[in-house]
Amino acid sequence: MSALRAARALLPALTLSLLLGCQDSRRVPPPPEASQGDGPSPRTEPQGSPQAAGRGPDGEAVVPSKPPVPGEDGPPPGATPPGATPPASPASQAPGAQGAVAGATAGTAAAAQAGGGTGAAPQAGGARVFDHRHTDIDRIPAKCIQALTSSPNVIHYGHRSHGAQILAGAKALKASKPALNLAVGYASVPHDTNALRMWDGMLKDNAVKAENYWATDAAVADLRTLLKGHPEIRTSMWAWSYEIAQQSQEQIQRYLTTLSALEKEFPKVTFVYMTGPGDDTYNGKNRAERNQQIRDYCQANHKVLYDFEDLDVWGDGKRHTATADGAVIPMQHPKFSVKTPGNTDYQWTHATQESSETKARAFWWMMAKLNGCELP
Repeated sequence: MSALRAARALLPALTLSLLLGCQDSRRVPPPPEASQGDGPSPRTEPQGSPQAAGRGPDGEAVVPSKPPVPGEDGPPPGATPPGATPPASPASQAPGAQGAVAGATAGTAAAAQAGGGTGAAPQAGGARVFDHRHTDIDRIPAKCIQALTSSPNVIHYGHRSHGAQILAGAKALKASKPALNLAVGYASVPHDTNALRMWDGMLKDNAVKAENYWATDAAVADLRTLLKGHPEIRTSMWAWSYEIAQQSQEQIQRYLTTLSALEKEFPKVTFVYMTGPGDDTYNGKNRAERNQQIRDYCQANHKVLYDFEDLDVWGDGKRHTATADGAVIPMQHPKFSVKTPGNTDYQWTHATQESSETKARAFWWMMAKLNGCELP
């Protein structure tokens, strides 16, 4: 009887321990510190010359050297994809104006109002969201930039032409702010020192479609191989291109579920979720709804989100919208659109130089924040 009483006495404590253990298992691991890392591991240079491998004369593979190939990266700027509805009744809205997608839940609308009416997703439930509010790089302390550029850690980034806006913008920023030194290696770890280092692409090249990163079992296997072979990679991210407008709710859920599973498999790697472009070439209610699906998931599950669409649609303190498919949706701001008279396509990124630099500013802010820098 005494043994039975002792077992009953231990039961509440054991139950509490199990509950706490379950809660801990749902938490996203904290972002890596700038001083962490196991140091660079040996790598194999891609075959051929830097130019043949897709790099410029200086050895950097920052942006595509030629226009995207139709069918590979979607229609060229100015073309309307099959089934897309041209925007109508464009309007720039001041902060607080309504611009939600028709059919959005009441909870989402209430959350937007609670966030100050900015039109950006609030950082609910511990989510870390990086958008148009995080582009003032002059507020990043020099010690934070120095910590990033001296860290042995590496960022892994898969993308095509839209995603290259971050890299093209970073190259432009470096010309005016040399301390913002992003070194980019073509499917490899760059040798540069005193730089924030990035592996651009997957195992063999840097033209990374969904089916090369998350959308197939073979892609996920390649990603595992890359991350296991290079433990110095502590951040991994993948950028949408035109295909965000063509995704179903189920396909987006696969993207979200896959990244969430990889987070558990690689607890030392911070996976950055991304919304797709708000490019006015790829307009439509489905594009806006799929981007909102990604935001909602990140908010509910404490993820890191780089809000590409938000950065596209905000300009001069105003959020641009247009009507498409009978709904008012976020739309690329005219100041960033290559369709606006006088604007040019910067480095084949489907956006202006200013838009690309804005994306790079938010990227630097995000990396500083994820690596422990105290920022507003």
